Amino acid sequence: MTEDRTGRLAGQRVIVAGGGGSVGSALSAALAAQGARVVVADVALEYARDVAKQIAADGFEARPVHLDVTRADSIKAALAESVEWLGGLDSLINSTGVSASAPMLEVTEEHWDRIHDVNLKGAFMLAQAGARVMAEQGTGGSIVTITSTNAERGVLNHVPYGASKGGLRQMVMGMAADLAPYDIRVNNVGPGMMATTMRNNASTEVRTKVPRKVLRGRLPTGEDVAKVVSFLISDEGEYITGANLYVDGGALTGLF
Repeated sequence: MTEDRTGRLAGQRVIVAGGGGSVGSALSAALAAQGARVVVADVALEYARDVAKQIAADGFEARPVHLDVTRADSIKAALAESVEWLGGLDSLINSTGVSASAPMLEVTEEHWDRIHDVNLKGAFMLAQAGARVMAEQGTGGSIVTITSTNAERGVLNHVPYGASKGGLRQMVMGMAADLAPYDIRVNNVGPGMMATTMRNNASTEVRTKVPRKVLRGRLPTGEDVAKVVSFLISDEGEYITGANLYVDGGALTGLF
């Protein structure tokens, strides 16, 4: 791979939260390859370092930063370190998230709180911190949260997770309204069940049957998600805000 300083994101200053994960790493690599300078932020700093190291090996710019979205002090420190290195902030991508399966009657308070602390509260706190930086700069910006098709449908044994993603759906629309005067756009991008999740957690039978229920005939990859995010934070996506875009290959249509 060769360095490209003339890509659609040339000069953009970007933070990818959860950048060490399967989706986040694909996002970080794709955005850097299109000319952005990328902070790879993750609670698992060693994963962020690995991703940033690979991006640098490919000839692009990236920096690993520790970030725990459940802690206000960690968000503050991560934003400060990131903005200092980047020289500002144009786009904030949040791909952090946790999930755990349990029947509704067995969900504990700790289970509920853990999922919502990361997926909803943490997402808000991070977006708020990033938006404050952008508002102070006075040059606008873009915030994208990675949600899930679970925001639109009930899934067996995943009530807390679905509730957190449904909350994100509403939160993003509200933030888009509040931040419009600052020329800050806010959008959701929701993958369907990911190929990586399927490989790691599903039985052979499920891995065979589920892709058949997707109109495009396969599960989404991190690269599929990255293409949509790249568009949204580029000048080409400048008219889109408050949107929930699902990268699910048509799975939500229910035509199966």
